[in-house]
Amino acid sequence: MKLRRLNEQAEEQGVPVESIALERYASMEEYEQALEEKRFLDDRDSRRRSRTASKSGTPSRATPSRATPEPMRRMVFNDDSRPGSRQGFRRPGESPAPGGAGSSGAAGASRVDALKRQESYGTPAKTPIPSVFTPQGITSATVMSTEELNRLQAKVLRAKLMDEPGAEELEKQYEKEVLKSQAALEGRKINDAVEEEGGKVVVQTAVLPTLDGQGRLYDVGLGKEEAPPHPNRRKRNKDPKSRDKEGNIIRYNADDDDMTLDEMVRQEKFGGGASDQKNLDAEMAAQIARDGRFQADLEYMDENSERLARKRMRTDAMKRAFAINADPPRLPETAIVALGKRTYLSCTVYEELTPGHCLIVPIQHALSTLELDDDDWDEIRNFMKCLMRMFAEKNQGVVFFETVLSFRQQRHTVIECVPVPADVFADLPAYFRESLMQVESEWSQHKKVIDFSQRPFRRAMVPNLPYFMVQWDYKGEKGYGHVIEGVDMATEEGDDGDRGGGKFPPYFAAEVIGNLIGAEPRRWMRPARVDRALNKDRARELGTRFQPYNWTVQ
Repeated sequence: MKLRRLNEQAEEQGVPVESIALERYASMEEYEQALEEKRFLDDRDSRRRSRTASKSGTPSRATPSRATPEPMRRMVFNDDSRPGSRQGFRRPGESPAPGGAGSSGAAGASRVDALKRQESYGTPAKTPIPSVFTPQGITSATVMSTEELNRLQAKVLRAKLMDEPGAEELEKQYEKEVLKSQAALEGRKINDAVEEEGGKVVVQTAVLPTLDGQGRLYDVGLGKEEAPPHPNRRKRNKDPKSRDKEGNIIRYNADDDDMTLDEMVRQEKFGGGASDQKNLDAEMAAQIARDGRFQADLEYMDENSERLARKRMRTDAMKRAFAINADPPRLPETAIVALGKRTYLSCTVYEELTPGHCLIVPIQHALSTLELDDDDWDEIRNFMKCLMRMFAEKNQGVVFFETVLSFRQQRHTVIECVPVPADVFADLPAYFRESLMQVESEWSQHKKVIDFSQRPFRRAMVPNLPYFMVQWDYKGEKGYGHVIEGVDMATEEGDDGDRGGGKFPPYFAAEVIGNLIGAEPRRWMRPARVDRALNKDRARELGTRFQPYNWTVQ
């Protein structure tokens, strides 16, 4: 295309082609290389068309025979073009090459050979690999903290009182730092990306996550936590005004004024929200279902369109608080025995299966221990190790198990620790293996028993499936795992016949241990809740035994 335009421009202006070629190309050698490449590509296309025509049995129109008396169309840049035009492509002082085609030089031949190799072998298609781009933090000048500004101001006052020669320079420096500090504070009000590190204010860029701990799309809430109702007021306040006195829309939702920049970015970029909240039709249908005065006519829908279009979404903090009931009318009283930075050891809420039965609980809300970080798991292992040492002095072993039945109820996970006699502890692995082989459906999609000796617990199980775990060491290398199937399906399909088996009992581990130690069925099937008044004495009794092994006070 470029060569064709070059030739047309030369014909229109009535000047030699080489003069325009020198303007378009750096040298005549590059121009000759382009001519040679164009000639090679034309010959290759003509050969392909001739092969296609020979296969189909019809003569090719693009490559007529030389014996045909019909005059052939003369191309501008092929071998059959007129000789007169070829003479104009030579450089001044260059003799015409034999054959009438002109020499293209060693560089042109190398380019042609490269094209031939590309045609014969082809270039393998490469699939681009997506890469994660992490934006770099905004590097800004270091801003002094309030304490440093006060020290600098004291130096200025001291220099003025002592009539030092550098007092004016110190005063200018102080005024400059004050302006920088004020600018940083204004940036903090606009975006909460200004943090104090080491006594200095530094502006940073926050990278928002797109996925949650279970690998799902980030579920972003649009509003803040609702304020608790006034004790003397039963009804909540009316909906906020969405229009001003002049009728202009000032807000759509009640929390539009308090929405942070991070929430707006996640809402727009990541499309956060539940599936029904992303579907506008389903969202409006839910609003209509909550409206007791809804009338199926256009007038009502037009008058209440703003109210029906309002979104009622919960933030992640609200969902977590709702799941664990973090703000009930009365705070829960937990019998804490030892408290770490990320986990704690406490007594059971229900009646103990054996004396010394206790729980290892993470402080932050987690659906399973597989979601926890390595630091949390290290504290859990420390508690396990200390409990094993404590009960080993009384010739007892400790069984650690965790049961995650479903993620729908958002229950807080715990690891139960049950001490048993040494002779019973030696038989527990065989009993647990046999019981796991018989639990639930006979035909299952996953392996019935996952042995942790081949792969540790943290690597053998996955956090996005309900599971049962039992182990008898603190490393997670001795024990069994089982993927619980059909619990979530049971609520949708209605019966267990579709799964071909029974339901996984929540007291599975307690039943196996209770049958071995000869405990009554009610103690592991329906244990009674312990009175809160006894929690303090229970925690003191177990804490006294655990104190010599308590790693949190060492």
